[in-house]
Amino acid sequence: MTSRSFAMPGPRDHDLRSLVLPFTKQVAAATMDLAVRRCAVEGQIIAAYLHFPPGANALVEVRILLASRRGEVQVVPTPSETFIALDSVTFPAENLFVPVEVGDDIRVEWWNFDGANPHRVPVEVILARQEARPSRSAA
Repeated sequence: MTSRSFAMPGPRDHDLRSLVLPFTKQVAAATMDLAVRRCAVEGQIIAAYLHFPPGANALVEVRILLASRRGEVQVVPTPSETFIALDSVTFPAENLFVPVEVGDDIRVEWWNFDGANPHRVPVEVILARQEARPSRSAA
């Protein structure tokens, strides 16, 4: 019996037109923290996944914002000025279609209201690149 070793493509390798932007922070007890990533592509935020681990006990509030030259908008959750706080679940926010441009900032904010324990709530933001339009050749 022989054994072969080969690399399987990871979940982020399956579609070259989309990007997964991971955000994660260990947020200290009773504090707020944030992470910012500058957008390097033009396209759209199409989805976001917030992974609330067991033990978060709805004490960690999370939101995702986009700051661009057009202003700041809250991407997840809606309506604005609200947060999501859950426990033992991955919260999917899909079909978002929020336009982004190169240089825009995507920001995730975490508010840990647990006065005794730090928590980590990972967030993934999925971007779809704008496809290049074919050029017209002169006939």
